[in-house]
Amino acid sequence: MKTVKTLGISVVLSVTVALFWSVTVQGKNNKKVPGDSIYQLDTQLTDQRGKTTKLDLYRGHPVVVSMFYASCPYACPMLLGKLKSVERDLPKKSRNKLRFLLISFNPKEDTPKVLNEVARRYKADAKRWRFTSAAKENVREIAAVLGIKYKKLEDGEYSHSTIINLVNSQGVVVKHFDSLNKPIKDIVTAVTELTSK
Repeated sequence: MKTVKTLGISVVLSVTVALFWSVTVQGKNNKKVPGDSIYQLDTQLTDQRGKTTKLDLYRGHPVVVSMFYASCPYACPMLLGKLKSVERDLPKKSRNKLRFLLISFNPKEDTPKVLNEVARRYKADAKRWRFTSAAKENVREIAAVLGIKYKKLEDGEYSHSTIINLVNSQGVVVKHFDSLNKPIKDIVTAVTELTSK
């Protein structure tokens, strides 16, 4: 009988703690994200300042999300250059709302120091731009969610797609572009439309 009572008390306590935890987490995030949100991934990132953050660090803002690696000789500089051009060409109101999140394919080499050098090279405003890395086992998961393909080559470089994802305030991808083939003005138009909502 005592065993049954003890078990019952344990179950009640467990349920109470679980409910408390659920309410606390939901309260922290204000509301649950949609089922098709990339923010469903509870992935830890490290940014160019060495700070730990999450994929949803810019929740509440429209975000341009893409992937790169710092030593990339060709595609990534073009990608980052295009993103800077998009930022430059946006109306001021849209530019102030938009955030940029870049995630590295190469967490081993792309340390916070290296990421910070990239941020400085492109004169990226730290309030609106984050250059980040994730644990190796999480990189492929992030890439899959973003529709980005990549493969490490024998020489240490990466073969990869150059997809730019435009994400709304709740982390739902509303547009994606092949950055090397899409005119800057088309991306600017899409961002302007999203930030005007």
